[in-house]
Amino acid sequence: MYDIVTRDCGGSRLYYAMPAHDAVSAEAALVEFKRTVTNIFAELSTGLAVFDAQRNLQTFNPAFADLIRLPIDFLLARPTLFNLLDALRDRRMIPEPKDYRSWRHQMVNLEASALRGDYDEPWHLPDGRTFRVIGRPYPNGALALMVHDITDQITRDQLFRAEFDVLRSAINLVDDAVVVFSATGQVVLTNAAYHPLWSEQPDVLVGIGGIAGVFDYWRLESAPHPFWAAAEAAIVTGEAVPDGVHDIRLLDGRPLRCRCVALPGGAVAMIFQTGLVAAEADSQINHPVLARQA
Repeated sequence: MYDIVTRDCGGSRLYYAMPAHDAVSAEAALVEFKRTVTNIFAELSTGLAVFDAQRNLQTFNPAFADLIRLPIDFLLARPTLFNLLDALRDRRMIPEPKDYRSWRHQMVNLEASALRGDYDEPWHLPDGRTFRVIGRPYPNGALALMVHDITDQITRDQLFRAEFDVLRSAINLVDDAVVVFSATGQVVLTNAAYHPLWSEQPDVLVGIGGIAGVFDYWRLESAPHPFWAAAEAAIVTGEAVPDGVHDIRLLDGRPLRCRCVALPGGAVAMIFQTGLVAAEADSQINHPVLARQA
């Protein structure tokens, strides 16, 4: 394939041909690339809309149309960003303040934030759905909006928080002090009995030095015992938790009965008992008859 070029040369005309294979191949590759990108956009579950520098809608994918539920004819007419937002507002598809002026100011801020690349907000819609809307700038002043339906995620998070609150309330009914470490060694849960026992400051509990800081605090507040090293290793390295119950003496003289329990998902619970059982165990150890037998 060639490009034919003509030039006037002093009353004569010169014709010459230049190979056009590279240009044709590049154009075909560009067309194929655009087709590939279009197909990818069409398969995305995330809604995507691109506006040009004049804020006219240039392209959008099917997911965007499905999520915002505006007529296709309206979208194909390339509305401006503000016309589209107005249409969404009319259909109660966008969160808004009570007065229109505040709403318009909010939308201006949306455009400005999107151009900076830091617009990322949840939209809680009146129909119960929740969108995560992200605005990003593109070359030549273009702007893209990405819309994720995060309703299921929000619902799961709410259920998890509700279950966690129930668990926390239940564990607070336990007289024993309990602290739970995640598989990564982070403190994820303590109960009401824990803090009166150890009198830990919050920064010690979360561990400025990591989990080692928590165990160092426990060691400082109690007599030496191999249980601490075994329990720490179980949490840090995933080794088997130490079996059985371990009796430790706090520095103030109180007996402390300790257990380490493996939980699902690699979590570990530390359980400390200073109540009747521990007191009875201590009294038995110091009982005159038992002492003579020993």
